[in-house]
This record gives sequence, structure tokens and C-alpha cells, in this order.
Amino acid sequence: MGQVVTRSPEVTVDLGGGAFRRDIPRNLPKNSRMIALGDSRTAFGVGNGAFVSKGTIPWLRVLTRQAFDCDLADIFATSGYTTAQIVATHLPGAVASTAGACLVLAGINDRNVSAGPMTYAQTIANLTVIRDQLKASGKTVIFLAETPRGNSTFTADRLTGGPLADHLRVRQWLLSQSQVSGCYVIDPWEYLADQASTTGDNQAIYYGADAVHPTQYGAFYGYGKVGAPVLNKLFPPRPILPASNTDVYDAVNNLTGVLSTNPMTQGSSGTVAGTGASGTASNGVTIQTINATGLTVVCAPVTAGTKRWDQITVSGTPTSAGPEVRFNLAAIAAGSLAAGDVIDGFCEFEIDAGQTGVNCTTLIMIDAGASGGSLTRSDLDRSQATDTYPTDAINGILRVPKFAIFSSNTVSPRFVVKLLQNVAASCVVRVRCIGARKVI
Repeated sequence: MGQVVTRSPEVTVDLGGGAFRRDIPRNLPKNSRMIALGDSRTAFGVGNGAFVSKGTIPWLRVLTRQAFDCDLADIFATSGYTTAQIVATHLPGAVASTAGACLVLAGINDRNVSAGPMTYAQTIANLTVIRDQLKASGKTVIFLAETPRGNSTFTADRLTGGPLADHLRVRQWLLSQSQVSGCYVIDPWEYLADQASTTGDNQAIYYGADAVHPTQYGAFYGYGKVGAPVLNKLFPPRPILPASNTDVYDAVNNLTGVLSTNPMTQGSSGTVAGTGASGTASNGVTIQTINATGLTVVCAPVTAGTKRWDQITVSGTPTSAGPEVRFNLAAIAAGSLAAGDVIDGFCEFEIDAGQTGVNCTTLIMIDAGASGGSLTRSDLDRSQATDTYPTDAINGILRVPKFAIFSSNTVSPRFVVKLLQNVAASCVVRVRCIGARKVI
């Protein structure tokens, strides 16, 4: 009773006793691609060929298990832009995109006194243009409602008087868009706000260099955790990872098969190396510590349910700069690749709750054939070397931005746990299904 029998495009709900109700979900995206439109809070999520963990998009990708496509070129955002500048500069490109949905976070720069603050009515008028043009181009619109600004550490970022009132009125308008056909709203305020503040303050723990842009810690809660349930209703789950070691590349029969061997991390004949490291690793895997003085790292293949993982347990206090634990999979054979091939790299990872001393967990694809050295693409890379990680248990899929390789040389997948120097580390991290496919 109450079971969802089918989901998309039509949902049939079993009411019991032979009765059924058919619901048509409203305005699901026409495809699984989502773009993002906005200001620095979105723009800071990309940089140097990476999805960076402090922007709006990266944690949403990970926590929905890559239920939607969004690549670096799908970010239409510039630091400091007002809604008027977004309409003039970025909206035409967003409208022209073939994506099925657009995530919008904009308006906070309209309140900047130094620029001459816009009125709430002007901001709402611009947001209305954004909404209407995106909808007219066939896109589902997902608004991130406005976020709290300023705190006791960064008092200059606070809004007061008329600008604060306008900020809150814009937020109320954004929340009302959940009643508009074709629009959905994600509301991060409760996650990020200082609940006791009467001046719209945020919690300093979620912010770093200023009180406008959340760190990766704040982005995880304010964008990822609150937003993933909304996006999971719009984008049904889809297969990203291989299901077994049978799903490997074949030039005739499986062009999109996994290019690396043993993606399911079977066996235990891999290599564990580096200061403080011990244990075993899956076949073809090298787990290596870097700058690890003061650390103890214990490695072991483990099985949980139907899933096989390489588990890394870290303890101690690293005293050297740049401490890391690297999970390297054997390089993809050169014979499988040609210059210009587009690569899609991925892995599943999880980290147990209560970790300390972790800076980030990131997936990197390294193209050794790039001119002048190697080219890397990464997902969920750190935004700052001092950022701390969320303490929640996390399970998700990492997926690097797609890229064309420079030559037929090898491409290497690497999962990295980056730690904080002189901070006590305690974490249990697991990784599986690491590899890459050609994009055909």
C-alpha cells in the first residue's frame, strides 16, 4: 500500500484493495543535463579543470550519485555579477543550451551598497525574466533561495536596514516559486543561518575567507544535503558505474566499456607503500602515502553486502606539508586510446561519520601525454588547503569533467584523500569502481 509502482513519466500509486491512482509528475526535465546560472557562489565551484567543493554544483553531483550531467561549460556564472548583469551576459547562453534544467542562485550582489543597491522590485523583475526565458526554452527551473550574509567575524558583509529588508523580500519571492509550474525551490537558509540572529547572520563555521561564500563544509550542508532530495525527485537514478568486471572496453563489442582492468577491485595482490602504510590492496591497485610523517595508514579490501571496496583507515597527526593518501589504479593501456578520445572518469567512495583532519577526497584523471607535462581533471577538489571536511557519513559518486586526451599515451585514474598538516587525523574511507570510459 502506498508503493510507487512506476515513476516516470507517469507514477502509479497502489492504494490497496485493487485501487490505483495515476499521477503525472509536473514538469520533469526533458533530459538529464542541468546547467547553472548565477554569481560567484556558483562560479567558485569550477576552476583549473576541476569541480571545486565550495560551489553550488559539485556536492549536488556527488550526493545525487551523478543523476544529472553538468560539465564545466555548463556553468554560466561570474563573480560579482548582479541579476541585471546575469540577464545581459549569461542568460542568452543558458537559454540557448539544450539542457533540460537550470539551477539559479542570484541576487546577493544586488544588495551591495558600494555598487548602489538595487531595489527588491528590480531584483525580482530580473529573476522573473530569468525564470520566464528559461521556461520558454523548455527548461525546468530550480531556484536556490537566497542565503544568509555576514556574521560576527565578518561584520562588513552584514546587511542592515533597507538592503536587509530587500534581501528577505527577494528570498520570500524565491520561496513562492515552488507554486509556479515548471519551478522548484531549494532553501539553504536553515542550514546556513545563525538561528539566533536577528540580522540575517550565517554560521561562521560554514564560512571562511568571508561571510558570503560558504566553504566546502558549508556547501555540503547548504547546497548538497538540502538540494539532493529535490534533484532526486527530478532526475531518476541511472547507471554510472560498471556492474562487474565483464563491463570492460572492447574495440568491437563494447566501445563504452571500462578502459581499466579490475574496476570492481577484486583480489588482494596490489601494492601498499609509503611512510606509515601497511596492509593489502586489490589487484592492480597501488595505495601510497605522501608526506605522511606522523600518520598510520592501514589498507584492506573489504566486502559490504554486494559491494567490494578498498578501505583506508587513517590515524595520527601529519607533521609534513601536503599529506595525502593516494589510491592509484593501473594506467589505462595505450592501445585502447587515441588522441582526441573523450574520457569520462568515475568512482564510488564513502567516508564514515566523525572523521577529523580531512581536507578533501577527490578523483583525478591524469593524461600523461599532454604537451609540456601532464594534464589533470578532477572532481570535488579542495577550494583551500585549510578547509575542513563535513563530519557526516558520506556516500557518493565522483565523476571528473569530460576531457579529450592529447595523445595515445596512458591515462591514470587516482583517488586522493588530502589531509591537514598538524591536525589530528582519524578517518575510514572506502573506494570502488574506479575507472574511465570513452564518450562515444
